[in-house]
Amino acid sequence: MWGFLLISSGLFCFYLWWRSNLLLQECPRGSSDFLHVETLMSNTIVGHENNVPFTDYEIYKVYKIYNPELTKRIEKTKEELKQLTWIWSAKKTNNKRILFHGSPHAKKIAEKGFDVNASSSGNMFGKGIYLTSLSSKANQYVWQRKGCPKHKREDCNLCIRTMLICRCVMGKEFRTVTPTTAVPAKYHSIVAIPTCNDSSLKFPEFVFLNENQVEPLFYIEYKILHIQNDDAVSCTIA
Repeated sequence: MWGFLLISSGLFCFYLWWRSNLLLQECPRGSSDFLHVETLMSNTIVGHENNVPFTDYEIYKVYKIYNPELTKRIEKTKEELKQLTWIWSAKKTNNKRILFHGSPHAKKIAEKGFDVNASSSGNMFGKGIYLTSLSSKANQYVWQRKGCPKHKREDCNLCIRTMLICRCVMGKEFRTVTPTTAVPAKYHSIVAIPTCNDSSLKFPEFVFLNENQVEPLFYIEYKILHIQNDDAVSCTIA
């Protein structure tokens, strides 16, 4: 196993493994993992108000994340939540979700895991790890709404973006249709699903109160395709 990973991923991944217990194994284009990620991302694009219009992604690299230390922490948390919520969980057939997280720090997150303390208490649901079921929503945060480092543009279709696909342990879900920071202590995650009658919440939000509920599975490098306005095209020409 080790020899295969070393050869397929190169010395760079060997260095990461040695330094940080992280190994990124590149998924060959056309492999089942690559196609799975490509389909997940393409099928979860929707239109967003005041957002850059695009129709699809050009995926450059997909890496499977191997981080034994992080996996161990998450498995421990999963077992703890199972014990705390065993009566409630027995009624649930699916207490895990596969969700997206866009960030310029995606590789660091793959190495160290998420950090609740790095989030702002001023967020819609307070401090927590925010993920989404829509890749296009996660795409809004890949540069923290500041634009790409080189061109300073959110609509740039030249610069590489980074996103994570994560496996999330929900625990006991606090369900709401409006923003709130008043979450009772007995809950482990927030599931906010918009309704037709509420305009403050437009897209599904999933917030985790413990960073060890979220395990990064795939690290993706990609660009957006088919931007439909003239200003965005100028970024391509420049």
